[in-house]
Amino acid sequence: MAVAALCEKHNVELVAIGNGTASRETERFFLDVQKQFPKVTAQKVIVSEAGASVYSASELAALEFPDLDVSLRGAVSIARRLQDPLAELVKIDPKSIRRRPVSARRQPDPACP
Repeated sequence: MAVAALCEKHNVELVAIGNGTASRETERFFLDVQKQFPKVTAQKVIVSEAGASVYSASELAALEFPDLDVSLRGAVSIARRLQDPLAELVKIDPKSIRRRPVSARRQPDPACP
């Protein structure tokens, strides 16, 4: 299997899995890989994807990774958050990092300054 071969070839110690769409399925997939290939001993970490899509479509990301597709730039951003979260998050407009859906946010009360 390609994932197992990649992990063994590069001595992967940690795998970042974004918490977005299909994150649980991806986590199960990686656990299955580890069961089938005992030499794959890397730990897995679920990482927030908040703002990663904004970064991946940015000019900065295009300059950093001109040969990568937008989705791969996002994957790089998510993985970098494990190495140096602050260095990665400062590349994103704070307004793009939301903790809850837009519909769950309360509208500001104009009577309260």
